[in-house]
Amino acid sequence: MKLKLHFKFESTEHYLGQTATTVLLVCVILAMLATTLISLSLGVRVLFAIARDKRFPIAPLFERVSTKGAPVFATLLVALLGLLTLIFAGDLAVLMAVPVVLLSFIYLVTVLNAGFRVHRLPLQGSFSLGRWRGTICTLSALWLVFEIGVLTIPDEFHPVAALSVGFLVASIVAYFLFVPRLKN
Repeated sequence: MKLKLHFKFESTEHYLGQTATTVLLVCVILAMLATTLISLSLGVRVLFAIARDKRFPIAPLFERVSTKGAPVFATLLVALLGLLTLIFAGDLAVLMAVPVVLLSFIYLVTVLNAGFRVHRLPLQGSFSLGRWRGTICTLSALWLVFEIGVLTIPDEFHPVAALSVGFLVASIVAYFLFVPRLKN
């Protein structure tokens, strides 16, 4: 399988020249790879935390850590999901955008929870957003919706939207089928 790598830098090359455009392209690719690596690393940490809280199927397996403290099975599952994304993406831009969209969605759910349900949580420490909580949560949610929109609405990013929705639907189905309900 070949991944298509397509960037249109004609205007940049016209103004900056071929050498500067090549340097810029290398910087863009390194930034995209770093973002993908961070997204995958964060995915492992989130999966481990959810398993530790017993909110993931087969939680005891995914909350285990190696003798060096690494969550091995969580890492393997995230790597498998990354490999599936690679197989179905077919385009480097799609491959790198899907984790960003999924993590942005996770942040959006977290921000909405913080905005609407924070009063149900037990107090932890002395940090509080105080009267700015509503404003900060609203602005954060708007930014995340904008970010998700930028990465899914344009025609060239419809595969990103399709893969992201596919992963979300599969996750929601797995959650309701396999995660035991907490007793209140």
